[in-house]
Amino acid sequence: MKFEFVGFEKNRKMLKAQMSLEMIIGLLILVIVAAVVIRTFLSSITGIEDLKTFKETADYKAFQQRCLSFCREYSSSGNLGIAVAFCTSRLFPEGTKNKIGKPGDVDIIPSNTTRNADVFLLRPWEVCEDAIFCFHLFDCGEYATITMEDCRKILCEYYSEIYKDPATGMINYNELDSKVISVLKGKARNVYGSCSLDRSKNWFTQYFTDPMTNSICLGVV
Repeated sequence: MKFEFVGFEKNRKMLKAQMSLEMIIGLLILVIVAAVVIRTFLSSITGIEDLKTFKETADYKAFQQRCLSFCREYSSSGNLGIAVAFCTSRLFPEGTKNKIGKPGDVDIIPSNTTRNADVFLLRPWEVCEDAIFCFHLFDCGEYATITMEDCRKILCEYYSEIYKDPATGMINYNELDSKVISVLKGKARNVYGSCSLDRSKNWFTQYFTDPMTNSICLGVV
């Protein structure tokens, strides 16, 4: 009888110890989950200070790999469609107000010649947070170079076949220009993004339009 009691007491203590261990593990899991939630919440409130800081994130590095993969593929194949993918891929395809700068706003990313010399934009023109393209950050220099000016020609050439009259060979430049604007605009308010850039003088007007005709593709293809 005494032996049975001792065995029962031993099992009770083991069960109690097991329950305590499970409780401790459960609490640790809750603490970890809470820490992740708090960190995510704080990130959404504070945002990322600038593009230089954002360059260290997984989102930026994934975008870099994507852009450079287009460079490699275009260099090896010469497929114009891959060059188009490079020219139309943006850092935040869904549009964003919370990745860089002040949360809730589509921020202006300063150029190398303005407020921050370490943002690594290739050209001296500010860009909107929701319209940062591969060509703003990379030029495929290690492979087949694709500059911003090249992207204008690439897009015009690629889509021109759609708007060419098969009988006359004439291109409807109004519709072709509209198509290029559409593929670059995406979900942004304007083709150059949704922030408050100068509408008449920005990276798009400087590199994608003719100052005399205000056309994108006339004289290019």
